[in-house]
Amino acid sequence: KEKIFEAVHLYAQNKPACLHTRLGAGSQHINATQTVRAINIFHALLGDIDIPGGNLISSDLGGFRTPEVITQILRPPAEVDKKRIGAKIFPFLGGPKEVARYVMPQAHTPSAIEAMLQGKIRAFYVPGSNIVLMEGDSRRTWKALNNLDFLVVADFFLTPTAELADLVLPAAHWLEMEIPMRAYQVMGPRKYNHILASRKVIEPRGECWDDRKMVIELAKRMGIQVPWQSVEEFNDWQLEGVGANFKEIQKRPHQMISFPIKYKKYEDTGFRTPSGKIEIYSSFLEKMGYDPLPPFVEPPQSPVTTPDLFLAFPLIMVTHRNIIYMHSEFRQLPSFRKVEPSPFIEINPETAGKEGIQDGEVMWVERPGFQERIRGKARYVPELDPRVISVHVGWWFPEKPGPEHGVFEANINSIISSGPPYDPVNGNHQARALLCRVGKG
Repeated sequence: KEKIFEAVHLYAQNKPACLHTRLGAGSQHINATQTVRAINIFHALLGDIDIPGGNLISSDLGGFRTPEVITQILRPPAEVDKKRIGAKIFPFLGGPKEVARYVMPQAHTPSAIEAMLQGKIRAFYVPGSNIVLMEGDSRRTWKALNNLDFLVVADFFLTPTAELADLVLPAAHWLEMEIPMRAYQVMGPRKYNHILASRKVIEPRGECWDDRKMVIELAKRMGIQVPWQSVEEFNDWQLEGVGANFKEIQKRPHQMISFPIKYKKYEDTGFRTPSGKIEIYSSFLEKMGYDPLPPFVEPPQSPVTTPDLFLAFPLIMVTHRNIIYMHSEFRQLPSFRKVEPSPFIEINPETAGKEGIQDGEVMWVERPGFQERIRGKARYVPELDPRVISVHVGWWFPEKPGPEHGVFEANINSIISSGPPYDPVNGNHQARALLCRVGKG
């Protein structure tokens, strides 16, 4: 508690300041939505919203169609949105009109996997995702994908997910694509929003296609009317409001168009809330039936929530990524494996000593509700709280026989449930702060 107050005071006394939230706070536990709300309220109370050095509100970039805008232009009618899997339980996934600009409509992933198991989903298209590793309860996901009539995966390599596919589409690398993108320059005296027209370094190899080309061609064959017939037309369509097409921007200095950053935009437009103000007490969430103030929610398994279970599983498990790898990518690269050859589990030496685990030795992790264990090499971290271990995510072994490639040996998602309870707003399941126990071998 004292450390929390110390961190708050340190942040509040250093202005201007900004705080960046990503997946840890925003999607890996059952109170993610309200946690991010609490952080944003903190920014507002300190006056750090849309000021130099603070948390900026994105600009419209002269009418540039961002992915968020494109999603809203192409979204189906409301009656179709409401049929998304999970949208009845988690209405935000269907993108209510009040927050439509900021919500990309989507299905509830655990519910979609359950629908595959029940035969309600018969075909699945997976562009650039190794979903077997990256979703909770990997064995359940594996079984669901095997239950499909038709699975298509677009990727660079034969991952465990791609190994299950009926059809694997070779995807182009981003260095083989031309993509309009936004960027920000906030250092130094000149502060701008930029639109960049990236130039591909080489042509796609062999039969590799840009992901956008795959989707456009699929839409044509499905009889779906879209505003473009090629990736080139799509790029120019994104830039229609800017006053220059993609090739024209590529000819400009640094291949970009720049717009001066405007701060405190809310003074002209207000905020996209019913009151036009930042709402600490959210009238919209209240209207939707959610808590209008961010509450604290104890994890579903913890020393407080489940004290009896804690006696049998006395450690708290979190997860981390390593700077060498990105999610489940790059395990097939010898240069990367030379730096970080195998999965590891961070553990305090005091905790390891109680179990006879030496630094660098193989250890196992076990979780309630799972008969299986995952394994990795112990890595002593004296700074880590003795009550906590941290497991490296995303591990599979391209060198091992397919189709599994050892996907269940060290992949922490193999022993993380994707079931309820869920975040009541966005449907996240608990993926961190989970009870576990460890041992040697």
